[in-house]
Amino acid sequence: MQLTPDISPPKTGASTDAPVQQSVCLVICYFGKAPAWMRFFFKSCAHNPDINFLIFTDCISQEEAPINVKVVPCTLADIRSHATSTLQFDAVLDRPYKLCDYKAAYGAIFASYLSPYSFWGMTDLDIVFGDITAFITTELLQTNDVINAHSDYLVGHFSLYRNEAPYNRLFEISRDYKTVYTSPKVYSFAECNFAWTAFSRKQARLTEKAVEIESMTHLVNRLADTDQLKTCFLPLVREKPQLHKQNWLLRWHNGKLSDISLDEEIMYFHFHLFKKSPRFRIPAWQSIPDTFYINKHGFFA
Repeated sequence: MQLTPDISPPKTGASTDAPVQQSVCLVICYFGKAPAWMRFFFKSCAHNPDINFLIFTDCISQEEAPINVKVVPCTLADIRSHATSTLQFDAVLDRPYKLCDYKAAYGAIFASYLSPYSFWGMTDLDIVFGDITAFITTELLQTNDVINAHSDYLVGHFSLYRNEAPYNRLFEISRDYKTVYTSPKVYSFAECNFAWTAFSRKQARLTEKAVEIESMTHLVNRLADTDQLKTCFLPLVREKPQLHKQNWLLRWHNGKLSDISLDEEIMYFHFHLFKKSPRFRIPAWQSIPDTFYINKHGFFA
């Protein structure tokens, strides 16, 4: 199956009077088996009607998705073919994990799907969103070209790029992008070439010449440092490194996500490091309640 060259944009609950700068679409490519937590993800998407989602997949149906989520049935081979056509060389994409590198090029690869939007972004399925627009405001979108949900480095679970040609193909400025896209090796290109600890400790800018490849974090920092790019890096995510308290507790209530331990609203919870534990419970509820809680043991009402 070939990807459709053009498609109607996902329907949205946003007002037709909303300014164009509020138009955001988050892209996901996911192949294999639909995860057990899909309904939690979809529940949180449905409570963000002004944000659109586009999922390229071989295991999720449109019938499961809320109105602001568009599901595009396809295979990994379809994505590889589309990437090859976009990049104008043979793209290597032989396993889903390699998509971590291709996230940086989604704005170019899926340009025809993203044309209605002023910003496109990347995200993942192992996420529960709170109120995205409470944090990604019109002012933030008006004044920045790249917006990131981590304060230290770009993250593949939530980064936004202005939907204009120079920013959609920003990855091509990296001296190493062809190396990345012609190799089966995963480089964490859309993030920071696995230098999470170094960036968190503010060491990476001193050692960037020594890294294996110039990742998007290195590139975006370089362009921002020379005033060629307007960026905003914000601490909007809760994931394992940010959850230091032994008895941390999150609450999702009607689209709002709160860190109860710190008494503050947060934009989203990324549970990728928790889901690997068999002790992290993801309940098979018939329907997701309007209020639920999350801690180190999983989801509960």
